[in-house]
Amino acid sequence: MKRELLRTLFSILFIGTCLVLFARLGISQEGEATAVMKGTIVTVDVDAGTIVIEDEVGNVLSLTVESWIDLTAFSDGDKVIFEYSYQGVIRSMNKIE
Repeated sequence: MKRELLRTLFSILFIGTCLVLFARLGISQEGEATAVMKGTIVTVDVDAGTIVIEDEVGNVLSLTVESWIDLTAFSDGDKVIFEYSYQGVIRSMNKIE
C-alpha cells in the first residue's frame, strides 16, 4: 500500500515537472528572435522611423526603428552596432568608432 502511494506521488510529481518544462519551452519559443550586427548607415528617415543599413558583408537592410530610439542622433555614414528582430525592427542601436 505504501509502495503504491509513493509510486503514485512520484508519477504525479514527474508529470507535473514535465508539464512545467514543456510550458516554459512554449513560452521561450514565442519570444521574438533577434540578431546583433554591425554596419554603416546609408540613409535615415526620422519622420518615417526607418533606416537603411549596409552590414559588414555588404547586405543592405531597410529596417523600422522602435519609437524610443532617437534617430536624430544618427546620420548617414555612421558606423553602428544594432539589435534587430527578424521582423525587421531595430530594438537597440549604438554608434561605434
